[in-house]
Amino acid sequence: MATATLSKKQWPFAPQSINNCLLWLDAADTSSYTPSASISTWRNKGYSGGNATTTSGTVGSTSAEINGSPAMTFGTNAYMTAPSMTFTQTTRTAFVVVNIGATGVSRYFLINGGSSTIDTGLVTYYSGTYTDVQMSYYFRVNYQTTAPYPVFNTTSIICGTTLSTNGGLFINGLAQTPYATNNPGTYGTGTTTTQWIGTSTNGSFVIGEIMIFDGAITDIQRQQVEGYLAQKWGLQSLLPPTHPYYTLNNLLTYAFEPTQIPTCALWLDASDATSITGTSVYQWKDKSGNGNNATASSPATYSPSSKALLFTGSQSYATTLPSLITAQSGFAVVSYNSAAVTDIISVNQTSGQAGLQQIVVGSTNSLRVTTYGGTIIVSGGTFTQNTTFLYNYSFDSTAAAYIYLNGTQVGSTTGPYTFTGAGTINIGGYNGANEGFIGSINEIILYNTVLSTTQRKAV
Repeated sequence: MATATLSKKQWPFAPQSINNCLLWLDAADTSSYTPSASISTWRNKGYSGGNATTTSGTVGSTSAEINGSPAMTFGTNAYMTAPSMTFTQTTRTAFVVVNIGATGVSRYFLINGGSSTIDTGLVTYYSGTYTDVQMSYYFRVNYQTTAPYPVFNTTSIICGTTLSTNGGLFINGLAQTPYATNNPGTYGTGTTTTQWIGTSTNGSFVIGEIMIFDGAITDIQRQQVEGYLAQKWGLQSLLPPTHPYYTLNNLLTYAFEPTQIPTCALWLDASDATSITGTSVYQWKDKSGNGNNATASSPATYSPSSKALLFTGSQSYATTLPSLITAQSGFAVVSYNSAAVTDIISVNQTSGQAGLQQIVVGSTNSLRVTTYGGTIIVSGGTFTQNTTFLYNYSFDSTAAAYIYLNGTQVGSTTGPYTFTGAGTINIGGYNGANEGFIGSINEIILYNTVLSTTQRKAV
């Protein structure tokens, strides 16, 4: 989050800190799938949201690991289809942590499932006499090498990028000597539903993590991702001694991120400039991995110095939560400057549905949670105007509701309460900019459950 009042520490680096990480599949995060010998879905933690789904064969998480961390085994002819992704750039960058097994077999970690130039290919290809590593798209090889860094029967970090200071293929942070016939071309733009993950007609392999970025990244960013993956998967010794993260560990000091709690439904973070589109912010990207991006009906202004969106009472955003609202925990880092009654968040903007509103009352500098119709469920607390504070609420429609201000409980009531319907939400007002918020919003996080005390304090 973006204020000193918070107990949460941030990672100095995470993949989402690089713009346009559309696909991020992380087998080490067992909250992103249900561990079993045959998984059906794998949650995408990238900006596109959605799930990768097993389309053919068996993908399992119980028969393999990489240096003690869970990993995915892709059996013969097994592959997954990535969720829908929209690409706006004609360049690509992809990473995979993989143990390809023995030589003599072609293995496709990323491959196009249709005749599309949008999909990314990252493969090891066996010609019958040698194995090369390739980054490609449909019927076009951008980069390949016939003398790769040893990758057989061991786990490696393979990166392909079409444009940076040094475009091409990197294995464990080491640039590969390109094959003489390299002929880089441009990728297509648009939406694809045919990106495949993993397939081999003659062998299996193990994947730990996959990322695809819409566009090229810099060499510094590539090395940051390599350092992140190397330390996470116990591969740091495989980096070349000249790599900046061969011995450096503080890049990856783990503390906490909101998506570690699997019920995170929405995470809007203005301290991450890559999640902000434009100075007049027409879209605020959701970092929860669910793709619930907030779209402006009237855009707020982004302030880089305060790392916040500035609201003057006429701006609002809308997004959708897919689940029923019978329980919820919410967090908002805000600063308020008005004597009016205004909304930070309102859930359900359709009259007749029992929604939820989180309200600040400027005349008394207090906080409320109400139903859509205005019935107060819980209230309390006294905040200081023009000062950033952390507002946290939770409710269970059958039990109780609570309000916290800067980590201290300031209000509670006992249920039951009536909340129904799926959650179309407004940020900065309700039904557009009615009761429009006046002040700044740094961060909003919503969970589809009541968090435990330990979880709440971690956030």
